[in-house]
Amino acid sequence: YIFKLFYIEPVWSATRKSLNPAFRQPVLLSFMQVLNEESSLLLTEIESYANRGEQDIFKTLLNAICRMALQNVLGNEVRDMPCVQDRSMLHSFKHVMDICADMFLSPWLALKFVRICYGLEKEYAPALKVVRGFFSEFIVAKKAAEQNTTERANIKVIDVVLDHLRQGTMSLETAVAECHEMIFAALITTTLTLSYALTMLAMYPEYQQQLFEEISSVFPQSGHFEVKADELKLLPYLDMVINETLRLMPGIPAIGRSLSKDLRLSNGIVLPKGLQVAIGIVHLHRCPKLWGADANKFNPENCSSSNLREKHPYAYLPFSKGKRNCIGWKYALMSVKIALIKLVRNYEFSTNERHEDMKFLPTVFMVPAKEPLLEIKKRV
Repeated sequence: YIFKLFYIEPVWSATRKSLNPAFRQPVLLSFMQVLNEESSLLLTEIESYANRGEQDIFKTLLNAICRMALQNVLGNEVRDMPCVQDRSMLHSFKHVMDICADMFLSPWLALKFVRICYGLEKEYAPALKVVRGFFSEFIVAKKAAEQNTTERANIKVIDVVLDHLRQGTMSLETAVAECHEMIFAALITTTLTLSYALTMLAMYPEYQQQLFEEISSVFPQSGHFEVKADELKLLPYLDMVINETLRLMPGIPAIGRSLSKDLRLSNGIVLPKGLQVAIGIVHLHRCPKLWGADANKFNPENCSSSNLREKHPYAYLPFSKGKRNCIGWKYALMSVKIALIKLVRNYEFSTNERHEDMKFLPTVFMVPAKEPLLEIKKRV
């Protein structure tokens, strides 16, 4: 997935076209049941942290997002598989993702002998074997059991790759990679967004209270309620909180592109065709010329609909933009919204940590140098 950020147009276009049917609006709406069920399960898991002082809840959030992604990419039956239940699949996935992220900044790690020299291969090889084995066995079993999957109204990514397998237009290795990469793309970035949103709300209780009041007006009953798609449209402040979180801490702080033709910049410099370029999203989002003198401060009003309309259309790029934007951006926002609605409605979050003290690691993801610790109290 990391190296697909630099895919040239013909390669990227063919892959994107084949996956587009799995991200149409009716398909996204069919995910609501899984997102609701897993967010309710997350509520139960978070309760174990309540009234126990400041805690690191990132792994719990990661596991919930992983369950959502696996079911929505592969199908609901994957939830009951032993390797998902005991989190061994997530553990292996995390090892692979961490080392793949390192490869982005240190491409030489793609070579096996280099990983051996750095002592990384002993963790990477068995973890990758588990991940590939899981997807390969699942796809082969699914292919043998079902036919004509893309004739359904609400298909999943697994259905798309299965039909390509049957038609001979995709190898098993490519099918495994597509499913693997789709979950890879969603897992860390979505979890980071949810974690950072909770952290910002904990650091700024006045914004948390405003969001709580908005959520309570739409969902007056606490506990395990169902969030419907139409109800998401009734929560503009929720959108502002999430968008502001993505402005300051986009899941991927930079994106890469390979130029398909010469590009002349506004200062007259010409970048030649074929050049690989990187766009610093996090720097763009914190640019004082675009976002004002307080560009580094968290303020949901920055992302009100009226303020965003006044910005340059490419001043805000949490999911990139144009035809090469993130294919799963609507799904990611749905996941975060439903989880955040249920968490904030049922729990109050606080922390002693300060926003200005947050530091980030130099990786392909916007990963904190230190996981923020949150204190959680159950709302009465």
